[in-house]
Amino acid sequence: MDLKVTNSILELYEKDLWKDARKLKLISYNGKTAISRYSDQQGSIEDEVRFLKEIKDKVSFKIPKILNHTNSYITFEYIKGTRAFNLLADLSELYASDPKGIYFVIAEKLIDILSGDLKEFQEVYRDQKTRVSTTKPYPVQAKLRNLYGLLSSLLSIKLDIADLDAIAAEYQIKSTIPFRDATPKNVILDIPVLYQKSFQNREARLHAVQKLVKSGELEKKIDEENIYHIDFSGCFFLCPELDDWIALKKHQSSSWLQNQQPFDGDQWTTSDLCTHFVRFSRFAGRKLAYRLLNGIGHKIRFALDKESYYFNLLEKICNRLYDHNLIKDRALSHFMVSLREATHYQPKEDFFHQWKQKTSDSIYYSDIFPN
Repeated sequence: MDLKVTNSILELYEKDLWKDARKLKLISYNGKTAISRYSDQQGSIEDEVRFLKEIKDKVSFKIPKILNHTNSYITFEYIKGTRAFNLLADLSELYASDPKGIYFVIAEKLIDILSGDLKEFQEVYRDQKTRVSTTKPYPVQAKLRNLYGLLSSLLSIKLDIADLDAIAAEYQIKSTIPFRDATPKNVILDIPVLYQKSFQNREARLHAVQKLVKSGELEKKIDEENIYHIDFSGCFFLCPELDDWIALKKHQSSSWLQNQQPFDGDQWTTSDLCTHFVRFSRFAGRKLAYRLLNGIGHKIRFALDKESYYFNLLEKICNRLYDHNLIKDRALSHFMVSLREATHYQPKEDFFHQWKQKTSDSIYYSDIFPN
């Protein structure tokens, strides 16, 4: 596959898609391990701290304590456990090889708790009076243009941005509630025995999870007291209420729990289709950009993800949007097929690391930082 890698593409990738631009650092704070998350220059640390202090009094779910902050970083208590995403991926893999109901029951219990937390969050912020003053619409048009424009140029595939703009406009109409970004990757489970640095390989991790399941200990650990929600930095943007429900229940790691297929386009309105398009684009596009430009980061950060899963759904969504007369032809659907095909390719070189030069592979992590 011939990639057209340019400085402008790498600059856009770093600015808009490279999640690891946000520096993390473990420190000792009053004799205990803490984690400092540095500003990515996209939002104000002061605004985020203010939001976190406000939300703490309005919701019942747990958020890591803020121990210190400056204009450059926030220091939180460190939860030495595992992300909900990683545990769901473990349970899914174990269930696939040995379909015992207990794997399903535990995963479903976790998602049910997280669903209750998301419902509570949205109920609090559905009222305009509780909306933070800095909230503004999610810049969906720019995000879609940047993401697909980058992939289009990189792969030399024609793209009509008018279709993206039509989807963005429909998404914007329904953007009335803060963007929580409720993906299972933004939830930490305080289960120290599953801390990633305790395992030498994937097999050892799966064996440990299986042992915890059989003993009944894991099911007991899936409790509100052991669940912490992290990263509320996106809450200054508004999104459709459906967006975060897609992030939680139709993420690749949780979709196996759904009785119906992830795609049920015949039942979705045009607005629903557009919201699914935007959310799945976030999930798929960033991962593909990492794969093609930043293979070192992709191998670690997205070790348990498959972006082809989302591009397959995006193809179907685009076909339905054409049927709904929102987009003018099936070109966008064909574009998604090309992107799905690109997920089978892994360049031998990491273009981003070569370009940036000083970037280290130690900044990437696949569960709770550090790897």
